[in-house]
Amino acid sequence: MKRQIMELLGQIAMAGELPSKAVKRIRGSDGYKRKCIMEARQKNLIRHFRKDGLSGLRLTAEGKDLLLRTSPERFDFFLKDGSKASSGAQKRTRLHRMAEAYVLMNNAGVEIYRDRKPPLFSAGEAVPVRFSAYYGSREVKELGQESVKIKNSRFVGVLVTPDQLFAVYNAGPGQMKWYGQAEERLACSLPRVLQRQGAFASGRKVETKGILLAGSMERFHLFLDDPERKAAFPIDNGQFWNMHWIPNSEEGETVLGLLCSPEKTALLTEALQNNFLPLPMGQRNMEMDAVDEAGNPVLFACDMDAARIRRFAVSLRVNGGCGTVICFDFQRKLVERLCESCAQVLELDWKAIREDLNV
Repeated sequence: MKRQIMELLGQIAMAGELPSKAVKRIRGSDGYKRKCIMEARQKNLIRHFRKDGLSGLRLTAEGKDLLLRTSPERFDFFLKDGSKASSGAQKRTRLHRMAEAYVLMNNAGVEIYRDRKPPLFSAGEAVPVRFSAYYGSREVKELGQESVKIKNSRFVGVLVTPDQLFAVYNAGPGQMKWYGQAEERLACSLPRVLQRQGAFASGRKVETKGILLAGSMERFHLFLDDPERKAAFPIDNGQFWNMHWIPNSEEGETVLGLLCSPEKTALLTEALQNNFLPLPMGQRNMEMDAVDEAGNPVLFACDMDAARIRRFAVSLRVNGGCGTVICFDFQRKLVERLCESCAQVLELDWKAIREDLNV
């Protein structure tokens, strides 16, 4: 069986349904993917499911059987007991959001397959995290009784790197309710669980950061336009001190790659700092990364941490100063809105940085 077809079947299996629009995000040329989908349908491995305005790909019984025979250690958890995807619009929308996150993580080089990553949320030998791995919300809920504490949380998964921890959300195409208390419980419980599982060194303090995904950068503008959405996706006084806004796109893969690679982030930071002055000793705890020749604060924001950018802007307004924010070109308009004219925004060529750092 072609590798591309097996990857397609695997992506469908983990979420239950792969939205048709997400197929183009799977690696490979569009023409070849169309050919693979056609072949998979001819072999009765997948089928299209359309209802309530939602279109997606699902596995047939033959498709599930193929995965269970060829890679039981990878797919048994998702396909055991003849599990079936829901046909309700609300639950299918959530499946689509979960599937989009799996695709993005896989494209960014994050490990998503169960047989290749440590079983952090299931009983077993404690294993430290040596590489970036992503766990869907269903995998996290292997915690059993402890998962009751995070009931109603809207997270779609958890990203774990050797030194960081992220709760991942996906805004998707529509509204998404934000249950503040549930998200606070999630943010508090995840570090405790992973410390107990041996993911991080004993005694090391790890805080849960947030990642909010959306279909495009334009989608994030809606959070600022609509007061209700702004409340639903808090960047001020929320449960997360850091909340990275990342699009489900090739550009988003670069941002995600930087978040997962402290070494490449350090290279980018070093290159940017060469254009500015280091922080004075008394200002090292402030929300800034450098100062310009006039002593004004400079923030490096290529990681699109909306919460940090907002704190930087608030600090400028309170202190009556001016500053500079550095971001990627595709992030500029959104950063300008977050800063609300309090800082000048300078852009970097996203494609050039991607090629230079290989992210």
